[in-house]
Amino acid sequence: MPIRWNFNDDFSFSNQQFARIYRFFVVETPVDDVSQRGISFKQRGWNLNSLNAALKRSTAFLKTNWIVSTAKDAENQMKTHKIFDSVRMPIEIAIHTTRNDSNTAGLFYSIRCAFAHGAFSIHTCNGEKYYMLENKDKGIYKGRIVIKESSLISIIDTVESEPPKRKEKKKAVKKKETRKKELLPV
Repeated sequence: MPIRWNFNDDFSFSNQQFARIYRFFVVETPVDDVSQRGISFKQRGWNLNSLNAALKRSTAFLKTNWIVSTAKDAENQMKTHKIFDSVRMPIEIAIHTTRNDSNTAGLFYSIRCAFAHGAFSIHTCNGEKYYMLENKDKGIYKGRIVIKESSLISIIDTVESEPPKRKEKKKAVKKKETRKKELLPV
């Protein structure tokens, strides 16, 4: 049975999973220049390319159902992927615009805006909680996301984990080795 987009259902901050999700995406958002309490991707040690790859490894639907669009085309994408009027569960999909030329920052910003502006609802399907999130600005759709609660938690865990160590470029390593040889006593 399709679920229509509306944001009238109840939620509670006493639910620890919801409180963690809300705090991370709204209060401590990693998107630059959005929250006074935000902890940016960079402050966490992430570059956006590495984070994008890590998110696709940890959250399977981001490999296939992550659509980045212009604001002009976002509504058409929602209609094409059949999440405009209603959603047939179970499905996970993210359609949103970019932010500062970054798909990853755009995803986080779209999630943040949906929660911050109250444009979300929570539904259970086959024993799993799904969040329906909408980001709209002055009547223009910027994003719609249908995502499992477990996927939101996985995204948080990925961002909060230690980013992979950056590999040094071979030239830089060779320069260091040469310098060490120069400094060693004969």
